[in-house]
Amino acid sequence: MKKTTPSPYSLLFIALLLPLFSTACFRANTSWDHARWSDDGQHVSRVQHIFESKAGISTDTERNFETEIWRGPASNLETSEPIGESLPGKSVTLFDMGSVGYLISGRIVLPKDSSDNEDEDIFFEFHKIALDGTATLLGQAQWSHNILSGNDVPLPLTFIPGPDGSQILQVEATDATSISLTILDAATLEENAPTQELILNNPNRQGDPSVYLAWSTDGAVIIADAHKSENPLHWRMEVGSAPANIENLASECLDPSTTSSEFNSEGLHIQCDDEGSVFTETDAGFKLFGCEA
Repeated sequence: MKKTTPSPYSLLFIALLLPLFSTACFRANTSWDHARWSDDGQHVSRVQHIFESKAGISTDTERNFETEIWRGPASNLETSEPIGESLPGKSVTLFDMGSVGYLISGRIVLPKDSSDNEDEDIFFEFHKIALDGTATLLGQAQWSHNILSGNDVPLPLTFIPGPDGSQILQVEATDATSISLTILDAATLEENAPTQELILNNPNRQGDPSVYLAWSTDGAVIIADAHKSENPLHWRMEVGSAPANIENLASECLDPSTTSSEFNSEGLHIQCDDEGSVFTETDAGFKLFGCEA
C-alpha cells in the first residue's frame, strides 16, 4: 500500500485546531480571595472559590461558582480550616466578627452554567455564619439598582456588622435614587429600630453612582453619596433616628467600614494570593477603622 505524507497545509490545519479542542471543555478550578482580619485581630478568614473554567484566546470563561470560607489563627497564617458547607456564588463581601461568634458572607450568584455577568437572573445572597458553620440567610436581591459600593461590584443590597458586632446594618437600594436602612440585632436578626428611607437627591451622582456606607466609632452610620465627586453629600444616622446631613467627611471615615476588614487595628494589611498563601504587607498603606463623624 502506498504511503501518503500529510501536506504542510494539513499539518497546519491540525495545529490550529488543537488549541480549540484543548479549550473546548470546562475543568474544575479553585482560587482564593478576600483575606480578612477578625474584629479582634485574633483570626484571619479568607474564601476559596470552587468553579469551572475554560481557557479562551484572550480570557478564561468561568462559571458555577461556590464559596468556601476558611478561618485560622492570626498567629499562624499557614493554618486554617473550612467553616461549614460551601455556599452558592462568588464572594463579594466578607466580615469576621469572631469576638461575638459570627461572620457575614455576601456572594453574587449566576444561573447554572452561565458566565454572563449581565444575566438578568443574577442575584446577590448574604448569610450570617456561626463559627460552627451554621448559615442563616440574611437576605437576597436581584441585580437591580446596584448603587451600593462593594469590594468588586456595585450592590443592590448589603449587610455590614457594627463595630462591636452586636448590630448589623442592612441597606437596600429601593430604586436608582433611594435606599432603605435597617439596624438588626445580630443575635436575633430582629429590627432594633424602624427602617429609615433616604432619598439621594445629589445632582453629582451621574459621575459617581456608588453609595458608600460605614459605621462610626460611636455606633452611628455614615452614608456618602457621590463621595468621589467634587460635591458629595454625607449623612449621619443614629440608631432610631432619620439620616441627617453633615459636613463632608474624609475618605478615612468610610474605609474600613467596620472593625473587620483587610486592615487590623494597627493598620496592617492582610492579603492572600490565588494559591491561598496568606501574608501581611505594608505597601498597601495603613488604614484604621474609626472616624468621629
